[in-house]
Amino acid sequence: MVSFSEIYKLSRELMVNNPEFLHFSGHGDANGIVMEDHSGLTCYVTIDALDQLLTNNRSVKCIVLNSCYSSDQAKALSSKGIYVLGNSDSLPSNVAEEFSVGFYQAIVERKEVYHAFGNGTAHSRLATGFEEQMLMKLWFNGELV
Repeated sequence: MVSFSEIYKLSRELMVNNPEFLHFSGHGDANGIVMEDHSGLTCYVTIDALDQLLTNNRSVKCIVLNSCYSSDQAKALSSKGIYVLGNSDSLPSNVAEEFSVGFYQAIVERKEVYHAFGNGTAHSRLATGFEEQMLMKLWFNGELV
């Protein structure tokens, strides 16, 4: 798994380690996800830029965009035949963190992404008491799973 917040680290990790999972935890909005450039300045990374970066990497099978308003980006990236998780709205940080705990507990136990998504959702609801409809969505081939 590669966790990324800086563009140059992401592209290097993809080339060197060929990860199966990419996890982004940070800020985002309709313009894209927020990362740091080589100067440490905040910038938006568009779906087109991420898509181009992933075109030459066939090892990634799941991307977690654990940032606000990332569902549109998740849908677009999933059209590459990979699972992508994204939030349809703003999500409290503790809910997003607990989702990740439950999701990766299942992944470590070699559960399929779909089952890990369900485990993450259940774990988050149990740990935080968050009763609204889960805002995290799972996409594959441009469709909600």
